[in-house]
Amino acid sequence: MGALTDDPALRKMTFVVIDFEGTTPAGHPPQPIEVAALALAYQGAGGWREVWEFESLMKPPPFAPLTALDTRQTGITEAMLAGAPGPAEAMARLDECLMWGPYVLVAHHASTEGNMIYHRRADCPDLAATDLLDTRPLAKHLLSDLENYQLDTLLCHYEIPRPPDRHRAMADVRLTANVFGRLIAQADTAGTVRSLHTLMAVAGRRAKANQPTSTGWPVLIRPAMREGHMTSLTTTPRPCTRGPLISAEGLNGVGKTYLTNRAVEAIDEQPLLLDEFSARANGRPGLGEALLQTLREAGSGDPFLRGGLPMTEALILMAIKRHDLDTVLPDLSAGRTVIEGRSVDSTAVCQALQLHPGDPDTALETAGALLDLASSYRPLPDLTILVTDDAGQAAARAQRRDDRVFTSEQAEFMRDACLLFERLAATDPDRYRVLDRRHLDEHEAAEQIRTWILAAGHGLTCMTEPWQGPGAPCVCCGQRPEQEQT
Repeated sequence: MGALTDDPALRKMTFVVIDFEGTTPAGHPPQPIEVAALALAYQGAGGWREVWEFESLMKPPPFAPLTALDTRQTGITEAMLAGAPGPAEAMARLDECLMWGPYVLVAHHASTEGNMIYHRRADCPDLAATDLLDTRPLAKHLLSDLENYQLDTLLCHYEIPRPPDRHRAMADVRLTANVFGRLIAQADTAGTVRSLHTLMAVAGRRAKANQPTSTGWPVLIRPAMREGHMTSLTTTPRPCTRGPLISAEGLNGVGKTYLTNRAVEAIDEQPLLLDEFSARANGRPGLGEALLQTLREAGSGDPFLRGGLPMTEALILMAIKRHDLDTVLPDLSAGRTVIEGRSVDSTAVCQALQLHPGDPDTALETAGALLDLASSYRPLPDLTILVTDDAGQAAARAQRRDDRVFTSEQAEFMRDACLLFERLAATDPDRYRVLDRRHLDEHEAAEQIRTWILAAGHGLTCMTEPWQGPGAPCVCCGQRPEQEQT
């Protein structure tokens, strides 16, 4: 045993390892089709004790049907779901299990589980108010020499056999629980994480239901206790005076720049518009433009700025977006709306596809991880407007506009990126608004974008530097969290 497992707070805590399987309908958040949970308590020399377990299939709503890809990945079939309860019933039954706490949820890439729970919060209020511990950042903290920190990579590192029903919820829960136990043992040995408080500071995530207003980036927490649950230190903020930070996303040729320009024409107080990467051939001088020129040269004219080193390029693109934020902070501080022509979401999508070609599920997981990485450098946008269209039509527009012809590989990359963008948007519907040009004419599309832009300025909270942690001052108004209490 070490200092961490000797901590009385850890020994009082029940850790609930949780996993969902779900469908990912376009334009909607993921819909659960299976949930499993395993409650664990540390018993000293006896190790980890299983307190209770729960699992249930769930019949998805009609707009989120089970697909052949879902069945291939999970083994779940339509016949298995035919008699399953709906998500409301299943999640309410799981919520009833959280009777004797305190609890903290454990998941690998916990934002996925956190979002799934948040969107069913009316059915599981206790579960939705329980904070999470993410084994991914914990693994990054303890294991510095791995190629990546996906669950399968950790299984290989710890020589944990991969079961035949991998991607069923209970199988993945038990695998995650095994990895979690190994990580806690390693933290004990290393001595760098010596208490539950530090453990949550390293790998904790605030439950979205505990956040007064979502700022769109993962929040590392300092834990506070209430009876039955691990909850966050929250305050009641007064509105910040800053303007909203908005991004307009979408692949080449979908018309996001044209539609955004039409939308802002009718706004009295004109937002500040930042050019997207492809429009900066003669853009603003400075560090951001110099970095972008380096990528253009490395990409040899590739329309997606691909130079063959996707992670290196991802970090450079994130640096550009950090530079963009630095240049517009005075405008945000003055209350002006700022609209980025593409932000870190485009980087996450395009680089994830390069890292995992032909593997859309791993690419989706990696895109989320890249967003987590980006959010440690700068806040994510308050609102992201994703413009989508038929990929073939968008490619045709982009080729006419840029007077170029895409190769078959570039056209396929664009189709894959369009699909990944829609799936990524569905994982965070609080931040994303999706506009499908196939269902709206230009006037309707511009009007919808204008409505979203105007609404984005309401109820904003302070914007802090994520890397400074809790208590950091707002980069716009200078307030600290303790100054925001009413």
